[in-house]
This record gives sequence, C-alpha cells and structure tokens, in this order.
Amino acid sequence: MDISTLQMLALMACGLAVIVCITFATTSKSRLLKAGGYAFTTVVIAAVAAAVFHAPTEDADAALARNIAGLILLAAAGWAGFSATRAYRGR
Repeated sequence: MDISTLQMLALMACGLAVIVCITFATTSKSRLLKAGGYAFTTVVIAAVAAAVFHAPTEDADAALARNIAGLILLAAAGWAGFSATRAYRGR
C-alpha cells in the first residue's frame, strides 16, 4: 500500500489530536469538557477508520489487514463515544 507524505502528515496530525483530546477528557474536572474531548476523539478516530476502509489495495492479504485495522479503529471510536456519553451524564 503506497502512502504519500501528505497522507502520513494527516495521519500523524490525527494521532496527535486524539492524544490531546484524550488528555483533556481524562484530566478535566468539567463534565462538558470531558464529554467534548471524548466526542472529538470519536469523530477523529471514525474519520481515520473511514479513510482506512477506502484505501485502495491490490491483494487479498492487504485487504484483510485493512479491514481488520478499520474494525479495530471503529471499536476504539465506539469506546470513546460510550465514554463521552458517560462523562456527559456524570457517571
């Protein structure tokens, strides 16, 4: 799978955004800031998962690896979304 420099920079920026938002969500006392951090993390991870699913591939092994990586990212987005609802409700 070929990846350009711009795509790699975008992926690193998304990773940094996830780290910053998780930090906000876990260290904040405000439930709204916690929920916002988790919600933004959910959106960024889901966007990366969508990009992974749309990545072109030639062989079956690369397609399987792409699908597994996308499913793991969707599971992480689901966890972050669940944490956002729990943080907003104050539990």
